[in-house]
Amino acid sequence: MAREGTGAYTGDLADGACSNLDFASDSDVACFPPTQNAAFQGNLVHYALTEPLPPNSTATIEVIPAAGVDVSLFVYTTATTSFFVPPYVPSVSVCEASYSTAAGNPGASEWITVTNPTGSSYNVFFSVAGPAGVTAGAFTVKVTVETAEPHCPDSLPGSSGLAAWPTGVTKLTLMGTTSTGSGNLSAGACTSLDFAWDSSNACFPATQSDLFEGTTSSTPSPLRSPPTSPSPSSSAPALRPTSPSTPTGRAARPPMRPLTSVALPRRGAVQDRVVKQDHVEDARPFGETSLVPARHLSVTHR
Repeated sequence: MAREGTGAYTGDLADGACSNLDFASDSDVACFPPTQNAAFQGNLVHYALTEPLPPNSTATIEVIPAAGVDVSLFVYTTATTSFFVPPYVPSVSVCEASYSTAAGNPGASEWITVTNPTGSSYNVFFSVAGPAGVTAGAFTVKVTVETAEPHCPDSLPGSSGLAAWPTGVTKLTLMGTTSTGSGNLSAGACTSLDFAWDSSNACFPATQSDLFEGTTSSTPSPLRSPPTSPSPSSSAPALRPTSPSTPTGRAARPPMRPLTSVALPRRGAVQDRVVKQDHVEDARPFGETSLVPARHLSVTHR
């Protein structure tokens, strides 16, 4: 996969299969509650990015269905050594879903943005699903990866325990209550910007580091021109198709979340998902006769 770029890929629900969905409501996955299973009880087509999502980057996954086709989407990330495929998904770093209202939304796109502000990489897996009873329908998957790579990655850590400003920092003396100075960026040098998005500093997010990746000067210039946006890369992230699973079943329909932005990692955080309804829905497990390989998955009611 390219470090950043956009790629489009075509698919069809007919290429997938239904799956047991018990994993989605497990507390170590927390993708969607069982009362919302109906949005995902048709065929599922699985995808994964060929390369892990790098540090300080975002991945936006959008599914654009053909006219009259209703689709749902869920995305999860795992460590780079984990390759879990439904129905066996024991745990993930984060999982989010985008799906339609009870009335359905045929022809409408579903999309999720995953943000990785950490220094680690993560595998990205996602599934395009049809609602209960839907086993065919064309769609296009669009994936956009944007990376804010740390600048000057080979630079040495800065000095610590200094008693005074070191060489390279121009010291300004006040004349009364003001001070003026001039400078030129050519007198500076690039630097690693990892400090800026460290939680102890929180100066600016890693996704904005391109505004600071030129040479720097510790002396202020009297005028500052606004930054220009970098031109987007035309390279496309590669997708790795994965093998679908095979159980069966049916249920009810969910609320719509057209865009979800997720920060990694989320493990340890508690997120309560409340489904408001004026009647009680039967949330019995989908694909009751299907087997869940390698472990028993329990349903957490929240």
